[in-house]
Amino acid sequence: MGKNLFFNFRKAEKLWLLVLICLLFYINSVVIKISPGLSWTFFSNSLTNKAPFLEIFVIPYNLYFLFLFLPLFFTWNNIKLYRRCALAISLILLLSNIIYILMPIKIIRPDVQPTNFLTSIVHFIYRLDPPFNTLPSLHVSITVLNLLILSFFKKKLGMIFFIPALLIILSTIFIKQHYFADVMAGIFLGAAVYYFFFTNLATKKPSVSSS
Repeated sequence: MGKNLFFNFRKAEKLWLLVLICLLFYINSVVIKISPGLSWTFFSNSLTNKAPFLEIFVIPYNLYFLFLFLPLFFTWNNIKLYRRCALAISLILLLSNIIYILMPIKIIRPDVQPTNFLTSIVHFIYRLDPPFNTLPSLHVSITVLNLLILSFFKKKLGMIFFIPALLIILSTIFIKQHYFADVMAGIFLGAAVYYFFFTNLATKKPSVSSS
């Protein structure tokens, strides 16, 4: 009975960690809606404005939502690694929400009309996602974190997913969802959280399939 109870707790822990991530994403959506936003025009007048608007990048922008859960998929059979991945993602969400509350930032976006399939998707994203709380970019920070985690598991995984990750990061600029500074902050946050959770495992890499 003790073993069954322990096994059920471990199974439940995975679900509760998923619930935690979803809860933090929900809090993020609430923070965005209540935030007045501040416009940092010196961001928009520099590197961000020099980048063209390319609606084709809305495709990798949405690939992020698949990329988001890749480490959890690969570590499903290893509760210790799964826990680290889930807590790392949760920490990024928590820290980002705190920053959004303390330093709300508004981005100036172009007036994109739904003239074709891709611009229709961009238009929908703009309506769904208010232009507030952009620094750091969650698209970038979680993508960087997950790419580093996948590379930690297997270098081949890092190589396979490097190009998709790079396209996701670039998409935040090319569909005008983020300032260049948001991207840099996201890279820093993702790398810092990875360092906090995974560098102490570098000399004793556990198998992603072990229990």
